[in-house]
Amino acid sequence: MRDEEDKPAKAAEPAPENDGSYRYPRPEPAAKIARRDGGEAQDSNVAEPAPAGSAADTNPDSLAAALSQIPIEVEEDPYKPPTHLEFVKNRIANEKIPPGFSKIPSKHYILRPEAIESVWYMYRITGDPVWQEKGWRMWKSIIEAVRTEVGHSAIHDVLMEKSPQKDSMESFWLAETLKYFYLLFATPDVLSLDEWVLNTEAHPFRRPDAKKA
Repeated sequence: MRDEEDKPAKAAEPAPENDGSYRYPRPEPAAKIARRDGGEAQDSNVAEPAPAGSAADTNPDSLAAALSQIPIEVEEDPYKPPTHLEFVKNRIANEKIPPGFSKIPSKHYILRPEAIESVWYMYRITGDPVWQEKGWRMWKSIIEAVRTEVGHSAIHDVLMEKSPQKDSMESFWLAETLKYFYLLFATPDVLSLDEWVLNTEAHPFRRPDAKKA
């Protein structure tokens, strides 16, 4: 028993040379590798892609090649609401609405608020910033067409890149349209829909407290 303990330890066999099929170089056992989470790992390393032309890269029977052929199925969340585009396409298909515009009886724009009003409500209900992006594109397009030296004007033809202006500005441009643009980019606490309701002219009315009623 004593003789066995006195025997020198057997030297470790040298590691085989890397022929390209072994893609993950292992560090020395005593080396410390910094992990991505900030900790320290020993005898481990981050995998690297196989060099182009190596055995692992070109061998069709390799594990990597086999795994790459396995289709990945992503399970859809049944409760995920449809996107705006998906909703519109489904509505058109279900109600058999002809796509595009069939007739445009009036091409003028008199600074009305209904479009941006709808965008604001959609943003406040969903919280999706995509509605702010849509509103910002609307703002840039509208303000470029209607701005004048002394105010803002209705235009004759929305299909023209630079439409002639009408030299008229309805009061609802200030009372409603600009208000909805402002609220779209303001924080929700500026006007809480839990406390206020906007009438058809965008005038805010405080909602009655149901507990006190």
